Amino acid sequence: MRKVFKLWVWGRGRKGTNEAGAREGEGAALLGLTGREFRSRSRRALARMTPLQQDIFRSLGEEDATYEQLALRHCITVDEVAAQFGAGLLILADAFEETHAWRRPWHR
Repeated sequence: MRKVFKLWVWGRGRKGTNEAGAREGEGAALLGLTGREFRSRSRRALARMTPLQQDIFRSLGEEDATYEQLALRHCITVDEVAAQFGAGLLILADAFEETHAWRRPWHR
C-alpha cells in the first residue's frame, strides 16, 4: 500500500525510476475507483488527520523515515509514533470505504 500511496497521492514513484508511469492506475484499480477518485479520497483522508498524524504519515511515505527518527523529531515514544500512524491508516481506510450517494442521487 505504501508504494501505491506514493504513486497516487505524492504523484511519483521511487527516485530515478519511471515507476509512476509504468504502474499508473494500480491503486485505483485495486479498489475499483478511477484515478481521480482515488487521489481525491486520499487527499480528503489526509485533511482529516491531525497535524501530527499528517507529518508522521508523510514522513514515512516520502522520506522513508524510521519510527525512531520520527519519535526523536516529535519528542514522543516509538509506540506513540506507531499509534499515530495506525490511527492515520484507519482514517485512510475509512475514506476508501465511504459511499457518496449524495453525489449520485440516481444510484440510490
